Amino acid sequence: MIKKFIKTHEHAWVLVYFVFYMPWYFGLQQRDISHFFDMYVGLDRIIPFVPAFIIPYIYWFLFVAGTLLFLFFYALRKIIYKYKFF
Repeated sequence: MIKKFIKTHEHAWVLVYFVFYMPWYFGLQQRDISHFFDMYVGLDRIIPFVPAFIIPYIYWFLFVAGTLLFLFFYALRKIIYKYKFF
């Protein structure tokens, strides 16, 4: 099953990036945060929080994830094989 996936998705080697990225990310999340700089300015107090904007904000991330999945499984394969990047 994995061999078939790799054969049909030869560009799947990009997923190896996450093998290195995810441990690095979670390692940074576990570090001591007692010495950090707060990125806050006076302008932040002026900007109001509007709860209605939470829904478009969440859908934006779903849209980005969906676009990346579409490109990975459909469009990117056609582009790679069309121009023979690999």
